This record gives sequence, structure tokens and C-alpha cells, in this order.
Amino acid sequence: MPSGSTSQAANAALLAPAKLQFQYTKFELCLLDNNGDNYMQWCKMTTLMLKYKGLWDIIDGSTPSPVPADAQAHLKWT
Repeated sequence: MPSGSTSQAANAALLAPAKLQFQYTKFELCLLDNNGDNYMQWCKMTTLMLKYKGLWDIIDGSTPSPVPADAQAHLKWT
């Protein structure tokens, strides 16, 4: 095995994070106006925030809720 591939693997290991760390970011989302004039802006911002937080799969239904009989799983999902 060439020594160059070993150093590349070592460099890749140094660059790869050992554990994912979540950074908490404050989002300033606009509120939906009572008359709905800012719906498009509100919808885009809310969608982006939910995707960023990893919650969009719950909204679009690709991750269905657990059966209510499994109370612990349902509480975690909620």
C-alpha cells in the first residue's frame, strides 16, 4: 500500500468530526399577518426552519406518528 494513501486516510480522520455537535441557533421567524399578506414569506421561512431542524419529515408525513399504544414512542415523537 502506498504511503500517500495512509497519510490521506489520516488527514481524512482528522477532518471528520468524532461526534456531531448541534449548534443552537435562534431563528427570528416572521408571524403570519391576520390578513395573510405575507403568507409566501412566512411559508418559505417556516419551511426552511423546519427542514434545518430536521422536522420536515414529520410535516410531510414521511415519518408517521407511532401507534398511541406505545406511549413512550408517541411522547418522543410529539
